[in-house]
Order: sequence, then C-alpha cells, then structure tokens
Amino acid sequence: VGSTWAYDEVLTDVGFDDPDAVRALSGATTNHVCSSNGTSLSSGTKGVVTSCVRRTILDQVRRDARTVLPTLKENVYGFGKQAARLAQLAHIADRLEGGTSLSRQLEGKLHAYLTEYLDGDGSDNLLYDSDFGGVVTKNGLADPGADFGNGRYNDHHFHYGYILYACSVLGRLNSTFVSLYGGHVDALLHDVAHDTFGYSSPDDDPTVSTGTSGGFAALVGGGSRQRSGRAFFPLARHKSWYDGHSFASGLFPFADGKSQESSSEAVNCYYGAYLWSAVRWGVGVGAASSGG
Repeated sequence: VGSTWAYDEVLTDVGFDDPDAVRALSGATTNHVCSSNGTSLSSGTKGVVTSCVRRTILDQVRRDARTVLPTLKENVYGFGKQAARLAQLAHIADRLEGGTSLSRQLEGKLHAYLTEYLDGDGSDNLLYDSDFGGVVTKNGLADPGADFGNGRYNDHHFHYGYILYACSVLGRLNSTFVSLYGGHVDALLHDVAHDTFGYSSPDDDPTVSTGTSGGFAALVGGGSRQRSGRAFFPLARHKSWYDGHSFASGLFPFADGKSQESSSEAVNCYYGAYLWSAVRWGVGVGAASSGG
C-alpha cells in the first residue's frame, strides 16, 4: 500500500439548466393558440416550450414571487431555502423572458436579500470560528442547539448549499455582485467544499476578503491576523472520500457513527459550489453561462 493515494473524478459539464430544457426553450419563437389550461392547440409543438407554456409558467412565477420571501429573522437554514427559492424564480423568469420587468424585479429582490444577509444586517450574523476554521452563525456559536447545530458544524453543507446556489444565480445575472461580494461567498464555499490552500493571511489569499467592518466581510474575528502558518479552512470538511459521500453531524456524537442524513441536500451543496466556481472563476463557465 502506497503512502499517498490519487483520486480522479470526472466532473459534470452541466450548467444552470438541463440540456433538454435549453433545446425546448429555443424551439418556440412564434405565438400559438392556447387552451384554457395553458397548453398549445397548435400542431408541431411536442417537446417545445411554446408561448402558451411560457405564459403559464411566468404567471405562476409572479404568484410564487409574492409568497415565502426571505427574511433576516429566519435562521440560516430557513433563509437559505427561501433565498434559493427566489433565485430559482429569478432564473426561470430570466430564461423565459430575460430583460423584462419581471426578471429585473426578481433579480433586484434577490440582490437586496442576499446583500443584506452577507453584510450582516440580521441579528444572527455569520462569523469566522478560529478554533475549528469555519463560518458559523452567531447564535449557533453561543448555543449548540441553535440553528440546527450550525455552531458545532452540523449540516453546514445543507445550510450554505442553498446560499451558494442563490448567489450563483445572482452572480450570473449581475457581475457587480460577484465583484463586491465574491469574498463573502467564497468563505462559504471554502467552509464546505475546499480549503484556502494554506494561505496564512487573508492578505495573501486573493479569494478571501476580510473587509474592514463588523459584518461578514470581517472574516477573521476582529480583523485578527493570528493564523500564521495555517489554512483558514480544512480540506473537504464534510466529504468522506473513502465512503464516497458526505456526513452532516458535525461535532455531535452518534452511537452508531456519523450521519449522512440528506443526500439530496449534499448534492445541492456541491452543485451550488460548482455553479459558484463557474460564475466566480470561469470553471465550466461556458456551460454554466449558457445553460448548456
């Protein structure tokens, strides 16, 4: 048995959209006669998103966009789900009818909610924990049971995966968001997906922003630089390369071993990490930007 192992995995080239959906969207440019339920009565529309279907979907997007909006009073898990839901609505509106008042409105809403959260405008701010090298919630750090155990690294890839996806959608629609808040989002990415490659100071790491305020941009507590010689985040905190899946239970003990809990939310996290990497650094950006 060797002293080191090499692990190669072929990554997907999927983007924000399923390729079949992209083809269906590109197949209908003319108006069709619509039935009362929104389907097309015209011939030759199988496998095509017709004007009738577009209208039905966009009407539903408008209705959905009036409910379950993000709130800073929600815990990190709830806020992430709400933000990801709004991001998906913004993405759908952009794909079906980009540049319209609806898509611009949803993009604006998403931008407002995410920037407020990343700026630390809520009471349960995100903080950097220098003991274990990770981003945790203020309430979770004070109370192990708060925020589903976030302060003890429970479910981080569930919580931050939703935010990564939402930020990826907004970053595709608004490059200024990436420029201004890229460092904030990078910290969440590093917490759940990979490390900061041994940078001993945020000044040395071009992908991490510490900022100067007390908000989330102040990644290292109080602006401290006392991390010399150590990376800010561990490599693949939740992913077990030997077991081939993630663990969710953080620092909490379990009698029968660590818990995977939700494979779907783990996949969602790494998909969000992939999309953010595409938007942020151009990794697979052709697929991610075009939806192919």
